[in-house]
Amino acid sequence: MTLSVGQLSLLNRPTVGFVGSSHPSKEGLAIAKSWAQAILNNPVSLIQGDSEGIENIALKSAIQKDAQSLVIVTKNILSDPLCEKKLRFASENGLLLASLENEDNPWASRQKLMISCIEHFVVIEAGIRSKVLSLVREAADEGRDVMAVPGSIHSPLSKGCHKLIREGAKLVESVDDIVVEMRN
Repeated sequence: MTLSVGQLSLLNRPTVGFVGSSHPSKEGLAIAKSWAQAILNNPVSLIQGDSEGIENIALKSAIQKDAQSLVIVTKNILSDPLCEKKLRFASENGLLLASLENEDNPWASRQKLMISCIEHFVVIEAGIRSKVLSLVREAADEGRDVMAVPGSIHSPLSKGCHKLIREGAKLVESVDDIVVEMRN
């Protein structure tokens, strides 16, 4: 069962979500922050998880912009200390989705919910063993579009993105690249 609060019609628009490392670099944080705000200048719904790192920075950045097209996907909503704040934001400006199933493994429930809602995943930094890689591989298996941001060959946080690109993810270097890929 899924809890939804807010405007379900936001799911009728093209959807994009930023995912990545829970311990990103300064560059990764800057990309997540600026791209989350910039993508909202397009007719899309930004669907963001609230895990630490890339997801959380993109989420906060979109909230700071007072986004009217933001969907928050969360886990453990009933034990979330920010539950009231998220519910208030969603009821006024967007949509909050939370899986109420399989609470023994909230990551898996949240992952399924994200895959069902997000059409275009953008990976901004991921280590070679990151959980994000399994998320986007499963998303690709479900027919979702996967894009990845390249980085330094010396950075462990770029290894996962480079692997995804070698496996067929679209290489993106800007929000314009994302928008072009979303149209294809």
